Amino acid sequence: MSRTLTAAVDTGVAQPNVSDLLMAYMDFTSGIVRVTTLTYDISYGGFTWKGGGAVGSVEPVQESADQQAHELLLKLSGVQTDTISTALGEHYQGREGRLYWAMMDANHQIVPDPVLLFQGRLDTMDLELTSQAVISLRVQSRLADWNRARVRRYNDADQQKAHPGDKFCQYVEQMVSVQLIWGQAGSSPSPLVSPPIDSGWYGGT
Repeated sequence: MSRTLTAAVDTGVAQPNVSDLLMAYMDFTSGIVRVTTLTYDISYGGFTWKGGGAVGSVEPVQESADQQAHELLLKLSGVQTDTISTALGEHYQGREGRLYWAMMDANHQIVPDPVLLFQGRLDTMDLELTSQAVISLRVQSRLADWNRARVRRYNDADQQKAHPGDKFCQYVEQMVSVQLIWGQAGSSPSPLVSPPIDSGWYGGT
């Protein structure tokens, strides 16, 4: 993907000494987690980004000109207890994940704007408990969904999950065994189906 550097970042890159960091953004059900490679917390964009070396290592970001799905592996070390609870019990797959590269000025503040290196969806999270907790989190490119089957049941339960309150598929299951007699006077639909207000809907008189 194309990337644009702000004038401040462009100027900073040209300096003899450059201070930089990685910033990881993870959207969990219970809330957004923001961590960096710094050893201390830092404020940016109105939010606190947790330090403590939380982002232990990052695999090289891969890109290609063709439509090929890539993934990113983040290793979070020295993880706090609440993050471990998230890894063990919270639904996170399919939610958004991002990785930024940022520069710091002479006052140790983040230079606007961090460069977005990778953006995708959280996939799997492995937890390793040794002397300290290490979480390995995989973030998949959105192209990973390209060949993934879209499973729909097209029944009422499935429709309610996708569109609560929509009754379009209300009678689908009943239609499997219902008998409809069309165009004959005095005919009536199967009692399995609750007829609508217009009693002539089945072709009777």
